[in-house]
Amino acid sequence: MAVLSRTGPDSFELMDLVGPLDAMDRLLQAARSIAAAGGAQDLWGWFAEACVAGRIATPDCEIRDISVETPTFIWCPGIPPRDLIGRIWLTSGDTDFH
Repeated sequence: MAVLSRTGPDSFELMDLVGPLDAMDRLLQAARSIAAAGGAQDLWGWFAEACVAGRIATPDCEIRDISVETPTFIWCPGIPPRDLIGRIWLTSGDTDFH
């Protein structure tokens, strides 16, 4: 499943991709097709580095560091934030800061 949100007359935000990892290419292509059918010139999204690296980034992607760290629960012992680097699948649909 690909979840898109229209962000302007000619742009969509890719909010989430839900499915097995080996389906990500097909889901991304479906999202691009849906956006194009809706008249979009631009399809963009916010993805944690683990999502992008080798999974959904294509040669025509522009990648920007937005300097957002994955939050962790700090009130009791748990997984240290450094151990989560590269292991969390977060997308725009998981955020509330934009």
